[in-house]
Amino acid sequence: MTKKSKKLFLLIALVVLAVGVTALSGTFATGVNKEGDEEASENAFNVTLEYYDYWNEPQGYKELDKVFDETFAWCPGRTEVLYLKLTNGEKFPVECGLTMVAGESELNDVFTYAVLKNLQRNDANHPQDWNGFKNSTDFKILQQENNMIQGELPAYPLTVLNAGETVYFAVGLHMSESATNEYANKQLPLTFNLRVNADYAPGTTEF
Repeated sequence: MTKKSKKLFLLIALVVLAVGVTALSGTFATGVNKEGDEEASENAFNVTLEYYDYWNEPQGYKELDKVFDETFAWCPGRTEVLYLKLTNGEKFPVECGLTMVAGESELNDVFTYAVLKNLQRNDANHPQDWNGFKNSTDFKILQQENNMIQGELPAYPLTVLNAGETVYFAVGLHMSESATNEYANKQLPLTFNLRVNADYAPGTTEF
C-alpha cells in the first residue's frame, strides 16, 4: 500500500440557539466540508464526534442531532454542559482539533463558555455550578471562561489520537445573570468544526 500525502477532513456540526423570553432551543446538524489548505480526502475518515444525550430516552452517546428543543428553558444564570466524545475508528493515528465558530448575534454579549478535558456525565466529582466548572481543579481546563464573541473560538487543541483511542471533554454554556427580556427571540448560530489530519487514506492500515 502506498503511503498517502497528508489529508484534511472537516466535519461540521451546527448548533442554532434560539432564545425566547425565558427559553433557548436549537439543533445539531451534521455535514461534511472537504475543502482545506491541504489535499482533501475523497471519503470521510472514521472519526466520530458524539454527544451524551441525557434529556431523552434512551440516554447515552449519540450522533450529533437535536440537542435542545423548544421546551428547553434557558434563563439568566443557567448553565448547561455538552458532554462530547471523540473517537478515532481508523487503524492509524490521526490528529484532531475542534474549534467553534460563533456567528454575529446580540446573544454574544450574554453567553460565555468553558471546556474541561476528561469530564463525563456521571463523574462523581462533577462541578456543581458554573464557577466550579470554569475553575475546576479535578479536570484539565482546556478553556477557562471565554466570551461567545463572533468568530472562531478554540475548544479542543490539535491532539494525536492513536488507533481506536477515545477522548472525552465537556463544553459548558452559561447565560449571564444580567440577561433581560431584550434578548428574547434572538438567535446565536454556533458551529463546531472538527479538523482531522492523517497520513493515510481513510479505511486503510498503517504500514
